Amino acid sequence: MFHTVFKGLKSLIVACFSVALIASSALANESTPLDLVKSVTGRMTKVLIDDRAKISQNERYLIAKIDKIVLPHFDLMAMSRSVVGRNYWNGASESTQKRFVKTFTKYVENTYSNALKSYNGEEIKFFPLRGQTEKRAQVGCDLMIASGVVHIVYNLYLKNDKWLIYDFAIDNVSLVKNYNAQFAGVLRQKGLEGLVQELQQNNGAVKAK
Repeated sequence: MFHTVFKGLKSLIVACFSVALIASSALANESTPLDLVKSVTGRMTKVLIDDRAKISQNERYLIAKIDKIVLPHFDLMAMSRSVVGRNYWNGASESTQKRFVKTFTKYVENTYSNALKSYNGEEIKFFPLRGQTEKRAQVGCDLMIASGVVHIVYNLYLKNDKWLIYDFAIDNVSLVKNYNAQFAGVLRQKGLEGLVQELQQNNGAVKAK
C-alpha cells in the first residue's frame, strides 16, 4: 500500500513536521533558512501540545492548522512536478496538473496530520547551514526519539525573496524521490490523469500491484 512513505513512518513524519513547518511570526527572526526553520518549532509544537484536546476531538482541527501554518511555505507545485517527473508532468493538461497538486496536497495533509498526533515534545538539535548559496540552502537537524536519532535535512530555495522548502530527506531518504518511486507504476500504466483518479478513488492511496 502507498501509505508507508518511509520505514517507521509515524516517528519520521513527526520528526519532519515538528521541525520544518514554516510559520510567519512577528517575534521570530527569519533572516536565514536556519532561522526560519528554527522559528517554526515553537509555534507548531505549541499547537500540538496546547491544543491536544482539540486535535483529538476534531480531526479537521490539525489539518486546518497545517493549512494555515505549513502549506504557504512549501513549494507544492515544484514538489508535485518533481514527484511526477518532467515527462509525465509536461504531457498532462494544465487542468490535470492542478488536480494532481490539489489531490497530492490533501494526501500529504491527511498522512502528516495523523502522524503528528503522537508528537510528545522530543528534543531537536540543529546544525549550522551547509551548502548555502545565494538561492539555495540546506538545514539539518537531529530528532532525539526513544528508538534513536532521526537525521533530517531540508532543502530550501529562494523564490520571490521568500525561502521555500522543495524537498527534505529523513535518514538520507528523499521525500520527493520516495513518492516518485511509489507513483511510478501507476504513471507508467495510466499517466498523470490515471494517478489522480486512483488517488481520489482510494482516499489518497495507491493500491499495491
